[in-house]
Amino acid sequence: MIRHLGPPTFFITFTICINNWSRPIETLKQLYEKNTNESKIIKNDNSSTIGEFARNDHVICVRYYAHKMNSFRKLLKNSSIMFSEIHDYFFVIEFELRGLAHDHGLLRVKNAP
Repeated sequence: MIRHLGPPTFFITFTICINNWSRPIETLKQLYEKNTNESKIIKNDNSSTIGEFARNDHVICVRYYAHKMNSFRKLLKNSSIMFSEIHDYFFVIEFELRGLAHDHGLLRVKNAP
């Protein structure tokens, strides 16, 4: 992309922040209770329990993250709300050793300096 179009306007990185996602946390909690027949109380400040749930089931976390990223990409393509008009973009998804995903992206804004 850089060789053909020039340098990007923005380099952005997104990562999973499971502590702030109430929907996957509740899903993980329900699966845990179903599989172990015991209940755990999750408080917003109890990141060790939330992290334990996320480590035990990467699939739900990654699928939720992928859904959020696809929604963001659609917003980039169909809207000029955030960055003016996006001329080109490129994203790469990587997985950490913990199994959670993160994205790196290059954005080129039309008529950017």
